[in-house]
Amino acid sequence: MLIKMNIYQTLLTISIILLAAGCCKKNINQEKSYSQNLKIVVSATGGFSGESIGYDLKSNGEIRGWEMVAGKSLEYISKFNAPDSVKIFFSKIDKIGFKNIQYLIPGNQTNSLLFYENDSLVNEVGWSNSNNQAPIDVKDLYNSIMDFIKENRMKN
Repeated sequence: MLIKMNIYQTLLTISIILLAAGCCKKNINQEKSYSQNLKIVVSATGGFSGESIGYDLKSNGEIRGWEMVAGKSLEYISKFNAPDSVKIFFSKIDKIGFKNIQYLIPGNQTNSLLFYENDSLVNEVGWSNSNNQAPIDVKDLYNSIMDFIKENRMKN
């Protein structure tokens, strides 16, 4: 009876240790996913001038603003860091299932949201700014990012 009790206690102890190790490993992986080389690009393109204005948000918190006029090269116009603040946008990419949303209907003036992993384009969603049929979750994320950038660009 004493031997059976020791085996039971040993098995219970091993199970608890493995369960605890599994929980810790999951948390480490969740943190790691946002420290990878991830990037969100938001842009507005088109109109009479053919100008593109956009922002790159990197998972390390670096945010770079850029503009490009038809026939000219990309020019960086601003840069600031907000490492803790950008995490919410990367989590929303996962939450809305952005990687699987298929919608690319440009217009005269097109808004775009792109997502990159390790410098490779994962998905792009684009819509005319007058299009009411574009996925609402993507439009909300785009607007949230643009509002965040406008607020923080003024501070820096």
